[in-house]
Amino acid sequence: MAKSASEISLDYDRAVGQADSLNESAKALRNMANGRLQECISGISASWTGSNSAAYVKKCGRLQSDILSTAAQLERTAAAIRSIARNTYNAEMRALRLAQQRNYS
Repeated sequence: MAKSASEISLDYDRAVGQADSLNESAKALRNMANGRLQECISGISASWTGSNSAAYVKKCGRLQSDILSTAAQLERTAAAIRSIARNTYNAEMRALRLAQQRNYS
């Protein structure tokens, strides 16, 4: 059975909502990496000296980079979801219009 226009719109809205959720998660990860984690790294650098300190700060820097990379991947995924949802919406609405215009006589 074919979808109605309201079902097509609802599916599109759900997909965009999921993309929004991914963007919110990416933003939270960025804020954490550039905020609290950066403060922690700075605090460690200021209060701990020696080779172990440098090694730990380097590991923290890699972690920060990984977190930022994950945030970027989430944003790319959200953009792909939006693009696919828009293309699917347009195709389904076009198919619905064609089906409604069809004459079976």
